[in-house]
Amino acid sequence: MLNCDGVSYLTFEAGAMPSLRKLLLGMDPDGLRGKEDTAIPDGLQHLHGLKEIHVLQANTPGSHGRKPNMSTMKRIKAAFREAANVHPS
Repeated sequence: MLNCDGVSYLTFEAGAMPSLRKLLLGMDPDGLRGKEDTAIPDGLQHLHGLKEIHVLQANTPGSHGRKPNMSTMKRIKAAFREAANVHPS
């Protein structure tokens, strides 16, 4: 599980992790850089073996047990769904 608030800074380069089948991301939606930031990592298309993506709200040091930001998480999950629909595998 990758647990971070800046997933949109994450990039997967060509040939990276060819055996990766499941990607589990823990995110703090309050760490995004505005409404246009969907937190989708660049280069998902390079993860040719990827079959599953799970996005969860992470408990980051700054969250202090706050209630989940459901509207932001819905937007993030929708963006990941859209990215998964165009994924080669």
